[in-house]
Amino acid sequence: MFDHLLAHRGKVVSKDDLMDAVWPDVEVTENSLYQCIAEIRKQLGPETGLTLSNVPGRGYVLEQTEATERPRARWRWVTAAAVAVATAMVLGGWLAVWNNPTGDNSAPSIHIEPFENMSDNSHWSRLGQALAADIAGQLALNAWLDVTSKRTASAIEARYVLSGDIQEQASEIQVQARLSSSDTGVIVWADKWRGAESDWFDMQDAISTAVSGALGAEWSGAIARSDRSAAHLRGTDDLDAYEHFLIGTEYKHRFTPAAYLKSAEHLRRAIEIDPSFHKAWSTLAVVHALQGSNASTPSELRPIMEARIAIIEEAMRLKPDDPQTLVQRNWLEGHRWDFDRAEKVIRRAVELAPANADVLAEAAWVGNWRNVLGESSVEWSDRSKALNETWPEW
Repeated sequence: MFDHLLAHRGKVVSKDDLMDAVWPDVEVTENSLYQCIAEIRKQLGPETGLTLSNVPGRGYVLEQTEATERPRARWRWVTAAAVAVATAMVLGGWLAVWNNPTGDNSAPSIHIEPFENMSDNSHWSRLGQALAADIAGQLALNAWLDVTSKRTASAIEARYVLSGDIQEQASEIQVQARLSSSDTGVIVWADKWRGAESDWFDMQDAISTAVSGALGAEWSGAIARSDRSAAHLRGTDDLDAYEHFLIGTEYKHRFTPAAYLKSAEHLRRAIEIDPSFHKAWSTLAVVHALQGSNASTPSELRPIMEARIAIIEEAMRLKPDDPQTLVQRNWLEGHRWDFDRAEKVIRRAVELAPANADVLAEAAWVGNWRNVLGESSVEWSDRSKALNETWPEW
């Protein structure tokens, strides 16, 4: 499947074309296609320079984002594995699942449950599993989250559980999703969708994107908001690096000079605990940008910007293809008068995080300081507001 998408790189490939290319002589359902798409998305990393996006109502498009060497052998294995997984699911009736550990012990963990079938039609159970797999695949693109969709020890210990149900009423389908805390059982986020049964696959794409957008944003998503509340309840004397990051983010969003100082204090403490915590570095760069906007003289601004440059460079060294880091790099490239590179990296940030409300909003704001982005920035801003239920406050 990957080779077929690659052969049509930059073009929308319909679901029917993909199914004909991968299973020309086998009768399969679209669940198999979604499983392969999810597996390919899970394997897409910065080193590939590629992104796979949904085009609602039309299909999928594989796009080159940066000029990088493509590890051909690796993708042959991934494609074969994805097809084998999906075929086994069809023939044996089981759903492939995965774990996406980030390697960061402080990463919030979330377990994705299959969506429960509330009707008498058994095929909604299979479609509920496919929906959960698609959501897990999209959330797994957020490297700061530890995502599981298999009943393992790590899933049982997950900090959050995403569950939901599908109800069929006449020719209409209603889907509900809710995120709950494993410790307390408290629901920290919920949403619902309605649509015609005939539009299910477009509806599945829309739900996956909406859930990823609502939960995946590190500054304003439902998981981040819940973790900030928990961090405050547990106090600040012995917080780990992640908790300092969350509290620093909260102070940043108060948008006052005094709050910026507190934000920088917590972010620097996070960095002291874990010098490789690249998210703390990139967020600290944003705080310096906000502090710089309040500077009243060039002499007051200069040391703030010098510190910001050093912080961005360190974030780039730690993880150059992180979307938040790329947004900050956009400013740095413009500061160095390389405006073509500045535009390239801001668009790369959006390509890597198309459903992250924080990245989209910041890209729309920061990008126009260095480039003329035209309708792109309006689109990013509108998409950010649609994804972020707290956008007016944000």
